[in-house]
Amino acid sequence: MGSGTEADDEHDVGVLSMHDQTVYLNIIATQLFLLQRENSGLRRKLLPVDDPPARGFPIRSLPAEIVAEVFKHCADGDHNRASPRSCPLLLLRVCRLWRDIASSTPALWSTFNYDLGYPGQNVASMDWDALFRATDSWLSRAGSRTLDVSITELPRWPSENDTAAQQFILRTLQQHGPRIARLHLQLYHSDFQLLNGIEVEFSQLEELGVSSEVEFGDPTLQIFAHAKRLRKVHLEDIDLPDVPFPRHQVQEFSSEGCMAAECLYSLQVLPNLTTCLLQPFLDDLGRNFVVTTHTRLRRLTLAENDDDLLPDADPQLRPTHILEFLTLPALESLEIRGTEIFDGNILRAFLERSSPPLQRLAFVHEYRAMQISGSLDALLLLSKLEQLEFERPSSPLMMKFCVMLMVHKSCLPRLKDLMISDREDKLPDVPSWVERLGRSLVDRASLCLESVRIVLRGRFTDIGADEILPALEPFGSLKRCGVKVHIGTRDISAL
Repeated sequence: MGSGTEADDEHDVGVLSMHDQTVYLNIIATQLFLLQRENSGLRRKLLPVDDPPARGFPIRSLPAEIVAEVFKHCADGDHNRASPRSCPLLLLRVCRLWRDIASSTPALWSTFNYDLGYPGQNVASMDWDALFRATDSWLSRAGSRTLDVSITELPRWPSENDTAAQQFILRTLQQHGPRIARLHLQLYHSDFQLLNGIEVEFSQLEELGVSSEVEFGDPTLQIFAHAKRLRKVHLEDIDLPDVPFPRHQVQEFSSEGCMAAECLYSLQVLPNLTTCLLQPFLDDLGRNFVVTTHTRLRRLTLAENDDDLLPDADPQLRPTHILEFLTLPALESLEIRGTEIFDGNILRAFLERSSPPLQRLAFVHEYRAMQISGSLDALLLLSKLEQLEFERPSSPLMMKFCVMLMVHKSCLPRLKDLMISDREDKLPDVPSWVERLGRSLVDRASLCLESVRIVLRGRFTDIGADEILPALEPFGSLKRCGVKVHIGTRDISAL
């Protein structure tokens, strides 16, 4: 009788291997810790708040240099918005000590971000003279540091208040333009002619961003035509010819909200680009463009917006992708963003046409499960690829990828880092492709694989330890082979 009970106990213990038991207990322990921490936080919210000690707070004994460093981190997280409720203005209102430290820390004041559309702003009753004085005081506190200035959401329609807003921009640029290194302006066509009438020397300007809605026949914006240090240009809803600047020296460029023809034209007239983001309208992508070749471009992001499609349009019949009209023999990084259904044959044709030394490839969609129609044979051409990313892939896409890895053992021979963020399934459900991917990767552990990161949607406490164990088994083998493995939620891994 006793031997039978012992045998049953041994059988129960033997259901899980020693490694699986350890993983199982670690998952349960982590979930217990997170739940206890959450419970403690709720308890603290119920406790009464004690009055501060009469002798003051310990932070007052910190050296001013340390406090200034803390202030810098605080301001970085708040994007230096010009609001009394945000840093650094908020720091001036705490006490005299903090006001003195903040006022004498130039790094806090070298970034100025003024959004006229920020909640609570009453543009109609704005005192623009007072705003200019405050802006001038802000930027003067930066001392000799170069400036990062952003002014957005100006009044839309011509009025007396618009003129005051324009004068505010003019006075700010005239006063501080020579020290501005990064500038972002949201303008309307009525602003262009007025800005062209001033003389500003942008001797330090390195990065320029302009958002607008230019209409046919509007004047071009000429004030940046001689910015001799300009290296990065970002345009939104405005064509490149409408903002003249020294084209030969620009190395980074982005164009959002323009026709595909304008995007291709930008590559033709910016010969020294190394980094580029293009987000064309889908309207004219059905045309037969001439293929554009750029021999120096190394990093490219191609972003599309599926909302540009007609409501009743079939995604399968979407216009062709702009990648079909590009030849980029120096390309090292390619990101395909915002395309719900991407044609794998377009990528293969691009790779065959360009033969680029591609090291990074990413497929990203923020709102929908991304699919790749046709074959994944393009991956067979990526002999130098080191980093592969999937953001919100569909389950069929991941199953297709697993089959590709299992059938073609030589596929992606130099792959080092694989990152997948799943948003389609939600914990405790574990996508069926996870275990299959792990098994297809085990055979590749002897190759170049260094890290695998799989992020599942949900909270770590939602994970069912029994359900996820089978999927973890092959990843445990990868980890024992020296591969860095993260599989779980964004911040916590089950291994």
